[in-house]
Amino acid sequence: MLVLASSAVFAILLIGLYFRRKPRLHIPLMLLAFVLDVSLVIYLEFARSALTTASAPPHGFVLFHVCLAVITLMLYVIQIISGIFVLIFEVPSTFHRRSACLFFLFRFSTLITSIWVSDFVPK
Repeated sequence: MLVLASSAVFAILLIGLYFRRKPRLHIPLMLLAFVLDVSLVIYLEFARSALTTASAPPHGFVLFHVCLAVITLMLYVIQIISGIFVLIFEVPSTFHRRSACLFFLFRFSTLITSIWVSDFVPK
């Protein structure tokens, strides 16, 4: 179920990427993906005590997944801030585009590891 939700968020990100030249579509899609991803993290923490589970041995791979997820959330913030600078202050979008590549790499890695992590943690 959670992997499906994470996959749906990634699909929204890809649709947002497709509409990157249309801010009226791009921005709401990307913000929706951010809100849904943060909601997933909050759900995992409250429903499954995700951080406690991740730090308990012998699930080193789970800890790796959590690190990827935290970096992904930090990259979301970088993307939002750099997007604001591009939109409002009309700075060149070079940084925003380059950091988006890194963001998508980490978000995809988080998605892939979430599939494997589901085998390690109790439902």
